Amino acid sequence: MIDPLSESDVRNYVISYFEEEGWETASTQESLFQRDIVMVKGNRKYVIEAKGETKGGETHNICVVIGQIVARMREGEKHTNYGIAIPFPYARFLSKFGLKGWKALNLHLFIVNWIGWVWHLTPEKVAVYVKELEKEKDDPWLLMSQP
Repeated sequence: MIDPLSESDVRNYVISYFEEEGWETASTQESLFQRDIVMVKGNRKYVIEAKGETKGGETHNICVVIGQIVARMREGEKHTNYGIAIPFPYARFLSKFGLKGWKALNLHLFIVNWIGWVWHLTPEKVAVYVKELEKEKDDPWLLMSQP
Protein backbone atom coordinates (compact mmCIF):
# COMPACT_ATOMS: atom_id res chain seq x y z
CA MET A 1 0.00 0.00 0.00
CA ILE A 2 1.35 3.40 -0.99
CA ASP A 3 1.00 6.15 1.60
CA PRO A 4 -0.87 9.22 0.38
CA LEU A 5 1.22 12.29 -0.40
CA SER A 6 0.76 15.02 2.17
CA GLU A 7 0.80 18.69 1.22
CA SER A 8 4.25 18.89 2.81
CA ASP A 9 5.46 15.98 0.61
CA VAL A 10 4.14 17.65 -2.54
CA ARG A 11 5.69 20.99 -1.55
CA ASN A 12 9.08 19.46 -0.72
CA TYR A 13 9.26 17.46 -3.96
CA VAL A 14 8.43 20.52 -6.06
CA ILE A 15 11.02 22.63 -4.23
CA SER A 16 13.64 19.89 -4.83
CA TYR A 17 12.66 19.79 -8.51
CA PHE A 18 13.34 23.52 -8.82
CA GLU A 19 16.53 23.45 -6.75
CA GLU A 20 17.97 20.77 -9.05
CA GLU A 21 17.53 23.31 -11.88
CA GLY A 22 19.33 26.08 -9.97
CA TRP A 23 16.31 27.88 -8.54
CA GLU A 24 16.27 29.23 -4.98
CA THR A 25 13.49 29.25 -2.42
CA ALA A 26 12.22 32.72 -1.60
CA SER A 27 10.41 33.78 1.53
CA THR A 28 6.82 32.55 1.63
CA GLN A 29 5.91 35.32 4.08
CA GLU A 30 6.08 38.10 1.46
CA SER A 31 2.58 39.36 2.02
CA LEU A 32 -0.56 38.97 4.07
CA PHE A 33 -1.26 35.83 2.05
CA GLN A 34 1.30 33.09 2.66
CA ARG A 35 2.29 31.18 -0.45
CA ASP A 36 3.19 27.48 -0.34
CA ILE A 37 6.14 27.77 -2.73
CA VAL A 38 7.99 30.77 -4.13
CA MET A 39 11.02 29.99 -6.29
CA VAL A 40 13.32 32.58 -7.87
CA LYS A 41 16.07 32.52 -10.46
CA GLY A 42 17.38 35.87 -11.64
CA ASN A 43 14.34 38.03 -12.38
CA ARG A 44 12.04 35.03 -12.89
CA LYS A 45 9.68 33.76 -10.21
CA TYR A 46 7.23 30.91 -9.67
CA VAL A 47 4.43 31.21 -7.11
CA ILE A 48 2.88 27.79 -6.54
CA GLU A 49 0.12 26.46 -4.31
CA ALA A 50 0.35 22.81 -3.29
CA LYS A 51 -2.32 20.37 -2.21
CA GLY A 52 -1.86 17.00 -0.54
CA GLU A 53 -3.84 13.84 -1.03
CA THR A 54 -7.00 13.12 0.92
CA LYS A 55 -9.64 10.51 0.23
CA GLY A 56 -12.93 11.54 -1.31
CA GLY A 57 -12.18 15.21 -1.78
CA GLU A 58 -10.15 15.22 -4.99
CA THR A 59 -12.33 17.55 -7.06
CA HIS A 60 -12.97 19.79 -4.04
CA ASN A 61 -9.25 20.00 -3.27
CA ILE A 62 -8.44 20.93 -6.86
CA CYS A 63 -11.04 23.72 -6.63
CA VAL A 64 -9.50 24.87 -3.35
CA VAL A 65 -5.92 24.95 -4.67
CA ILE A 66 -7.04 26.83 -7.81
CA GLY A 67 -8.91 29.31 -5.63
CA GLN A 68 -5.85 29.75 -3.41
CA ILE A 69 -3.54 30.55 -6.31
CA VAL A 70 -6.06 32.92 -7.90
CA ALA A 71 -6.34 34.76 -4.55
CA ARG A 72 -2.56 35.13 -4.54
CA MET A 73 -2.27 36.50 -8.08
CA ARG A 74 -1.35 39.96 -6.88
CA GLU A 75 1.91 40.55 -8.68
CA GLY A 76 1.95 42.30 -12.02
CA GLU A 77 5.50 41.28 -12.83
CA LYS A 78 5.76 39.89 -16.33
CA HIS A 79 8.28 37.26 -15.22
CA THR A 80 6.08 35.80 -12.47
CA ASN A 81 4.51 32.42 -13.25
CA TYR A 82 1.70 30.94 -11.19
CA GLY A 83 1.00 27.28 -10.72
CA ILE A 84 -0.54 24.51 -8.69
CA ALA A 85 1.09 21.30 -7.47
CA ILE A 86 -1.05 18.21 -6.94
CA PRO A 87 -0.46 14.54 -6.17
CA PHE A 88 -0.63 12.19 -9.15
CA PRO A 89 -3.90 10.49 -8.11
CA TYR A 90 -5.65 13.85 -8.57
CA ALA A 91 -4.60 14.07 -12.24
CA ARG A 92 -7.61 12.11 -13.48
CA PHE A 93 -9.97 14.67 -11.95
CA LEU A 94 -8.54 17.54 -14.00
CA SER A 95 -10.81 16.63 -16.92
CA LYS A 96 -13.79 17.84 -14.86
CA PHE A 97 -12.61 21.42 -15.36
CA GLY A 98 -13.19 23.27 -18.63
CA LEU A 99 -10.41 23.92 -21.11
CA LYS A 100 -11.39 27.58 -21.41
CA GLY A 101 -10.86 28.01 -17.68
CA TRP A 102 -7.41 26.41 -17.79
CA LYS A 103 -6.43 28.62 -20.71
CA ALA A 104 -7.76 31.77 -19.04
CA LEU A 105 -5.90 31.11 -15.78
CA ASN A 106 -2.60 30.47 -17.59
CA LEU A 107 -1.43 28.19 -14.76
CA HIS A 108 1.55 25.87 -14.69
CA LEU A 109 0.74 22.41 -13.36
CA PHE A 110 3.08 20.26 -11.28
CA ILE A 111 2.00 16.64 -10.88
CA VAL A 112 3.91 14.75 -8.19
CA ASN A 113 4.05 10.98 -7.77
CA TRP A 114 4.74 8.92 -4.65
CA ILE A 115 8.50 8.60 -5.29
CA GLY A 116 9.02 12.34 -5.75
CA TRP A 117 8.96 12.54 -9.51
CA VAL A 118 7.59 15.93 -10.64
CA TRP A 119 6.02 16.44 -14.04
CA HIS A 120 5.89 20.16 -14.98
CA LEU A 121 3.34 21.20 -17.58
CA THR A 122 3.44 24.72 -18.98
CA PRO A 123 0.04 26.43 -19.46
CA GLU A 124 0.00 25.33 -23.10
CA LYS A 125 0.69 21.71 -22.13
CA VAL A 126 -1.97 21.82 -19.38
CA ALA A 127 -4.67 22.48 -21.98
CA VAL A 128 -3.37 19.65 -24.18
CA TYR A 129 -3.12 17.28 -21.22
CA VAL A 130 -6.65 18.02 -19.99
CA LYS A 131 -8.04 17.58 -23.51
CA GLU A 132 -6.28 14.23 -23.87
CA LEU A 133 -7.30 13.23 -20.36
CA GLU A 134 -10.94 13.62 -21.38
CA LYS A 135 -10.37 10.80 -23.88
CA GLU A 136 -8.35 8.59 -21.50
CA LYS A 137 -10.16 9.26 -18.21
CA ASP A 138 -9.15 5.98 -16.62
CA ASP A 139 -5.41 6.11 -17.28
CA PRO A 140 -3.70 9.49 -16.83
CA TRP A 141 -0.40 7.67 -16.36
CA LEU A 142 -0.20 6.88 -20.08
CA LEU A 143 -0.44 10.58 -20.85
CA MET A 144 2.39 11.40 -18.42
CA SER A 145 4.91 9.60 -20.62
CA GLN A 146 4.16 11.83 -23.58
CA PRO A 147 6.35 14.93 -24.10
